[in-house]
Amino acid sequence: MPHVNQHASAGRATGGQLFELYDTARKRTYEASISENYGAPGTGTVTYDPALLEPANAALLAFVVSRVEKNPAFPKPDAKDPYGDMLRAWTAQNGAINAPGARFVAAKPVPAPAASCADDPRSRTAKLTSGGLTYIAVFKSGVFVLDPKKKTCALVYFPPDAYQWVDQLKVTGAWIAMRNRDTQTFVYYNPKTRQLSTVQPR
Repeated sequence: MPHVNQHASAGRATGGQLFELYDTARKRTYEASISENYGAPGTGTVTYDPALLEPANAALLAFVVSRVEKNPAFPKPDAKDPYGDMLRAWTAQNGAINAPGARFVAAKPVPAPAASCADDPRSRTAKLTSGGLTYIAVFKSGVFVLDPKKKTCALVYFPPDAYQWVDQLKVTGAWIAMRNRDTQTFVYYNPKTRQLSTVQPR
């Protein structure tokens, strides 16, 4: 039996709501949040606990969506949600890299229009250009790769927790090393083979 708690916060320019879902059967808590920029309808974003996006939690996700994305207080987007699509696809396809003991995952980044990953200095935590591609780590989010020639971007890594965003990007051989600001450990991404690794490749 799920139970939802709702909390709201607001500033002068932005505001948001946090939803906490407690699964009494599993005795586990999940979070979802919505945020919006005042005076800019349709720019709101929805963020889910990555664990909530696991296939086994499809029923719980549907329940939260009914309470979050259908909340009348949340401004409906004017168009598609490429950021959300990237996040959901990444979690479904590559989320295993965040599981204990994981070593390698064959990543399948989902491309989106470049505008979906705008490089905002206010939210950027690290940036790296290598091989004609630009990697951007975002506060409380993941690492995106921008391809200026194709004018696309893709999510290549999303941390297991919103507070474990990447704060350092560097080139290590053929791999891009991404440091978890909380654990100080690295996850590695190979742009050619599209592999993710939790151990430093040799």
